[in-house]
Amino acid sequence: MPFQHAVASLGGGDLPARAARDTRMLYRAMLEAVGLNPRNPTPYNLLVTRHWMLLVPRARECFAAISINGLGFAGSLFVKTESDLALLRETGPLKALASVTGVE
Repeated sequence: MPFQHAVASLGGGDLPARAARDTRMLYRAMLEAVGLNPRNPTPYNLLVTRHWMLLVPRARECFAAISINGLGFAGSLFVKTESDLALLRETGPLKALASVTGVE
């Protein structure tokens, strides 16, 4: 992807306590991998599934007037107006996502 991010596979432990501990360790490692302080992180989006986690540092909330939340990084971009949709189509989803991460 054309912006800073961290991805981790969640192999899943046999025991819930082990899975929770392993997930917490992976989460902290992901924060550090993208240069965020685990005790005082700057804004970021975090997507978690049963199989993986994606962490993306964020510089701003919006691309133009389009708010980009964590689901945007899963491929679901929501617009309110036809003009926003036209702008998103013209710009392209990856460029819109990169813009909220601070990559222009």
